[in-house]
Amino acid sequence: MTGHAPPNGDVAGHTGVQLEFRNTSHHACVLYGYPGADGVDGAGHAVAHAARTTDGYLGGCGCSHPRGVLVKPGQSAYAIVEGDAGGGACDRFRGLVVTPPNTYRSTPIGVAPHSCHFQVHPVVPDDAGPQ
Repeated sequence: MTGHAPPNGDVAGHTGVQLEFRNTSHHACVLYGYPGADGVDGAGHAVAHAARTTDGYLGGCGCSHPRGVLVKPGQSAYAIVEGDAGGGACDRFRGLVVTPPNTYRSTPIGVAPHSCHFQVHPVVPDDAGPQ
């Protein structure tokens, strides 16, 4: 799994991270729904859990509810985590802890969006176009 800023990752006070879930096994799998995404502080402690929304300012699934995504060996599925600068006490997280859908193994990554309106969108297939 990797995380990087999407092409429109810092627009009008909105920042986002595009998560890539790559299948490195020899078997196809299905990812369904939302990844877990927690914003962490400088000590690596979770300080906020992203709200699950189908779409946001920077992208999403364009759907009314999540769908299963078949990920064949060597292929990827994607999801976006986003937030905005908002007002008041909204700071940028120091990183994220991400858990792929249907799993319990979390991975820390060193990039994160702003903390206001912190949300995560469902996984979408590789061929869904820009997120």
